[in-house]
Amino acid sequence: MQLTMNPSISALLERLSQAPLATLRTIKNSLTGHELRKIEYIQAGLLPTLDEFLNDDSGWSVQVGDGTTDAIWSNAASIVSVLANTGPAFNQPILETDLVDTFLACFRTTSTGTKLELALLRCLNNIADNLPLSLGLGQGREWRPYQTFSNSLYEKENVTRLVRAIGHGEELYTKQVSAAAMSLVCKTCANDKHRNVLGESGLLDVLAVQLLSTNDEKPEVRRCKGTRMVPSDSDQEYTTLVLECICLVTGKSKAQAQRLLEPEGVKRLLSTDIKLPQVPDPISIHAARRSNFPPLGFSTVAKKRTSSMRQDSNAMVIEDSDEEDQTESLITPWLLDLARQSHGGRRVMAARLLGILKCHGLMHPVRARSMALLLVPALVDMIETTRPHKLQVGNTTRADLVPSTIALLVRDSEHLQDAAVDAKAIPKLAAALKINFEATQELVTGLWWPQKLNHKLTEGMPACHLGPGGPSKQIRCNMQTREGLLQALASLAPSKDAYRKDICEQGALAQIVQALEPLTSSVVDGVHGDTLTVHGNSAQTLVAACATVRALTRSATALRTKLVDADVAKSILRLLHTSEPEVRIAATMVMANLAHDFSPMKPSIGEYTVIRKLCEQAHSANARLRHESLFALKALVNNSQNRLKRQVLDELGPNWIKHLIATDPHDVPAGEVIGLVPKDYRKGSMVRVSDDAQMEDADSATDLDSEDQEYARHTLQQDLDIQAELLAFLRNLTTGQDTNEIIGYLLEHIGVEDFIQILLERLQSLKRRSMTRNVNTTASPPPETVEHSLYILAHLCAADQKYRSTICFNTVLMKQVASLLQSSPLIRCAACWLIINLIYPTQADGYDGAAARARELQKLGVVSQMRRMENNDPSPDVVERVKTALDCFGKLLDRS
Repeated sequence: MQLTMNPSISALLERLSQAPLATLRTIKNSLTGHELRKIEYIQAGLLPTLDEFLNDDSGWSVQVGDGTTDAIWSNAASIVSVLANTGPAFNQPILETDLVDTFLACFRTTSTGTKLELALLRCLNNIADNLPLSLGLGQGREWRPYQTFSNSLYEKENVTRLVRAIGHGEELYTKQVSAAAMSLVCKTCANDKHRNVLGESGLLDVLAVQLLSTNDEKPEVRRCKGTRMVPSDSDQEYTTLVLECICLVTGKSKAQAQRLLEPEGVKRLLSTDIKLPQVPDPISIHAARRSNFPPLGFSTVAKKRTSSMRQDSNAMVIEDSDEEDQTESLITPWLLDLARQSHGGRRVMAARLLGILKCHGLMHPVRARSMALLLVPALVDMIETTRPHKLQVGNTTRADLVPSTIALLVRDSEHLQDAAVDAKAIPKLAAALKINFEATQELVTGLWWPQKLNHKLTEGMPACHLGPGGPSKQIRCNMQTREGLLQALASLAPSKDAYRKDICEQGALAQIVQALEPLTSSVVDGVHGDTLTVHGNSAQTLVAACATVRALTRSATALRTKLVDADVAKSILRLLHTSEPEVRIAATMVMANLAHDFSPMKPSIGEYTVIRKLCEQAHSANARLRHESLFALKALVNNSQNRLKRQVLDELGPNWIKHLIATDPHDVPAGEVIGLVPKDYRKGSMVRVSDDAQMEDADSATDLDSEDQEYARHTLQQDLDIQAELLAFLRNLTTGQDTNEIIGYLLEHIGVEDFIQILLERLQSLKRRSMTRNVNTTASPPPETVEHSLYILAHLCAADQKYRSTICFNTVLMKQVASLLQSSPLIRCAACWLIINLIYPTQADGYDGAAARARELQKLGVVSQMRRMENNDPSPDVVERVKTALDCFGKLLDRS
């Protein structure tokens, strides 16, 4: 079969300006259901011709609102919609024109509730469903969709118009418009920038009105002679979309979630008759069983509790003697009741919103008991174990979101994790993960034709030929399901070895390792056009797989053998070289677990190439990547040989270490990142920093796109945490066997006096910041900064006598240490260890040197202070350290 330029098509396109409406209707009717004819029209220049026609007002009226004009726009949108719905290959030429911007401009001026508005939204939805893959920095295909579409859509004026369309959902027809607008938002909102634009546009207020209107209108919240009526499928789908949009806006923003709970957002719920089943307290059940009496139910008498003089009229008081006083928004039990009484997508989305409120700390802890019995088992039953692509078209169960919703609910709650496991979540998730991989392999991504074509479909102008294609909507849905399944497994495995073992015994480890394969794609030059072949996993799936491996690698038992056999370390190491920042961060977090002493994979992590990569990441402008890399290096050097420690030191650079720990992050000007420039920001500082503190940074290069640049923006608190993590690294570096060599090597570059002065400043940082903090500064040094600095000094004292003398006779330093004996328990304990190491007699200097240091500390009041602590300190660990120190003081001072 040979595709040639069809003269009739060319003639039809030429008549577009003379008889636009009739021509567009003819084109639309001829395209529908005819794949080869669509190619003919595209190659004939339909799309650029249509774009030029719609943007040319010389030959026809472009005044939106006129019936004929609206019909022209509607038919044009339908034509593009038919093409876009065919797949990513047909979508590529659409995006090569300005048609998207043209339709958005028309949409902004269109009246609400019209057929044209609905046609435009459906067209944009079809484009969003079949976006081709983006090109990465190296021109390789990435899984994330073509970015130009979402960048145009999320301009402020377009979002404002979308919100207006969503807000007009009272009647049946306008509800279709509202649903189409919400569906478009759910498909395209992909990052914090998009969510911020939606939040600023007032979308949440509009959605709250829509959600609460369902409470007034829908029969599921009205009792009719004690019987609950069943709502229509369209009503359920509409409520599902409203809840999905709310989850989208509130999922990563506690401020937006709190806004949902404000009085104007929930006032209509106060009249709702919410009757949840009584859930007995597990503690009272256990006590009752021991006493051979049945558990008592909840009292029907309301016991008023409030934490303020005036209680919010839209909040309810939780009655639970085991939990602290706390009020809770009435929307929480309403959502729980909605999830219980609903099915399909509406149950999933109601549960998802409950999980978001829980993760943001906006739900009373007592609700975990209700969710464990009333909600989690129901969601586990919804885990889909059939072929996802064989589900009916238009299926609204949202089975693809069930696993991620379970993950959201049970995260950080052992009680809910136990409930999910008791409901057989692990075998169901493992089976669904296996089926997901099998189902995805059955779906093809390239174009298929019944007969061979004897010329390429991808030749010519970009807007006049097909693209190479890409993952279909169903494949993307499968990938989203895979991500959720991995998230759910990760959320069940962090705390109990039995659950980790069960995951592996259910055969999920093989699929987890498969999920660590990064995306690879290639364009195959075929006889019937270029075809894009895609293998591997999306960035979000890789992150979820890393989270699962991270949870599994917490095991210190026999599970380690299975992880070694699966060669997990090799897969994780490969992910350190991907282009996606989130994937590298997730892989580095796994590396920290693999680098621990109990890990049999630590030797492979200690290879020079791995060390070099982690140190390179430690110099990154990406705050999270830098922090996690230092965390992994901290674990790696702990109890390691000096050879490995020296390699790490050389790669990090001693002068870079000096520069970063010497700089007060508060002194770094806005726009600069601590440790990336060889500057000493303090006036009159005695700390000298060499030029080799300047480091190349791959992540701050100018060729990064705007989304990646977001990762290079540090907050003050992030820089403070990075500095604390580097001190933790030095703490592990300076401990272990034969530390004299490595400490000497470190101080050879930094200088003993400079190093001690830097540590003194870090010990003073909490006090200095509390005295000088202005009202605009909310970040303060973490207590770990002081704790790690004390332990580093203690390790210096344990290493060599010369360091003990230098530290002990630094009066300013020791006065600061003495003042810290009144700080937090961890800092008090660290200070006691330092004092013990200062006065503990060694063969190097004997009792005379130790006695001299003991007398010096006695003059500073340390002995008397520790005697008071011996009987009054509430921490048993501190008391034991104090007793050891006082015993040494007694022997040394009595002898002297």
